[in-house]
Amino acid sequence: MLKYNVPIRIQLIADGERIAYVCNGEVIYDVHDPDPYTDGWFGFRTVNNHMTIDNFKIYSLNSSSKRQ
Repeated sequence: MLKYNVPIRIQLIADGERIAYVCNGEVIYDVHDPDPYTDGWFGFRTVNNHMTIDNFKIYSLNSSSKRQ
């Protein structure tokens, strides 16, 4: 459960056929998808909440697949 004024660290991992969600270092969701989406949009759902996003970063896990 979320608590007021307590930061959480979320990691979303899309590495080839691996899709994972990690919250504060704990793996919540980690699956193998043999046919993953390879492009599209990413967004945050911020309807009816008081969420603040801080220190947002995106990293490439594979240097041979850099996108512009």
